[in-house]
Amino acid sequence: MQKATKCICGIIVFVVFVCLGLWAWPMTSWADYYAVAVETGDIYFGKLGRFPNLQLRDVWFLQQTGDEENPYSLVKFTDLRWAPEDKIELNYDRVVWIVRLSEAGQVATFLKNPALRQSNPVSQPPTGTP
Repeated sequence: MQKATKCICGIIVFVVFVCLGLWAWPMTSWADYYAVAVETGDIYFGKLGRFPNLQLRDVWFLQQTGDEENPYSLVKFTDLRWAPEDKIELNYDRVVWIVRLSEAGQVATFLKNPALRQSNPVSQPPTGTP
């Protein structure tokens, strides 16, 4: 009798884990680009994952250039002097907002198209993009 109970409990635990995996799978698809603003005022762009924690991959950030004509540029996170990984884990408590970028938008087009990035060595999106 105890063997049957253990077997049933094992099956239930297995089914629960499978259901949790199927529920969490869409949250880690890494397909779309998102913009994430944090408390410090920094804005990061990348592919968002929400499981098991909030994180961005293929990370870019908005940097002020001081140029009046094009005051912002997009900079690849891995291009920083300290050469970080191309992944940021975010603290939910420090995130101000998250928004999915439109595929037709200039920033998403820039991020998805390596040819645009290579033709523009300072990693700036097309003119007029904030």
